[in-house]
Amino acid sequence: MVAEYASTENVSPYGVRVRTDRPWKLDASVLIRSSQGESWARARVVYCQTLKSHTFALGLEFLAHTGDWLAPA
Repeated sequence: MVAEYASTENVSPYGVRVRTDRPWKLDASVLIRSSQGESWARARVVYCQTLKSHTFALGLEFLAHTGDWLAPA
């Protein structure tokens, strides 16, 4: 199991886009946790985009989750 901190770029009720320091394989299973640790999600990688800054943007599709992943307005 690999643990990695990632920054969130976009969140929807269906998934999240995060920025990471390494590439991930398509369809890889991922367990993610919110920074406050109150919410968690099981997700799968739907895309991995290489960015200019030698980082990667991942599109993660929620398969199951708890809590509210959308920040209050």
